[in-house]
Amino acid sequence: RDTCPTALVYDWRTCAWYLYGYNGSGGADGRFRHFRVSRIQSFGPGSCCVAAPEDSLVEEHVKSCWGVECSSVPVEVVVRFSDDFNVLDRLYADTADRPGAQYETQPDGSVIYRDVMPGHNEFRAWVATFGESAEILEPAILRRSMALAVQRVLDRYAGLG
Repeated sequence: RDTCPTALVYDWRTCAWYLYGYNGSGGADGRFRHFRVSRIQSFGPGSCCVAAPEDSLVEEHVKSCWGVECSSVPVEVVVRFSDDFNVLDRLYADTADRPGAQYETQPDGSVIYRDVMPGHNEFRAWVATFGESAEILEPAILRRSMALAVQRVLDRYAGLG
């Protein structure tokens, strides 16, 4: 990739540093992107050079990111969080900077969380950290993916009683 670095950003959600820069290797469709620093294998002089963007533009880009996954098609997600183990405080803390985050408190005390993600693999891994307190409702493909992952875990522990 031919990238002109313009900022270095620390993401507390992934505990990692990201290089933010203009990726000019796409020709006319070049754009600002982010790259996890620990995954950069080599670097050298690039052919493109751009002026550093305003901090507010970098902040806006980083707010919409979830780790390093970026899909060309945003994914609308809906997850029910039950407060079985006081997870709602963590939900609100983890998603406080998400510009599209929406929360709906349900009569049973659970919260329906809605958002748009730049992909779903990293998001699924994050939801899994909530264990039985989270249930992916949409999209269906993400719900099935989580169900298959849970089934694999159950299969691994089968017969260990």
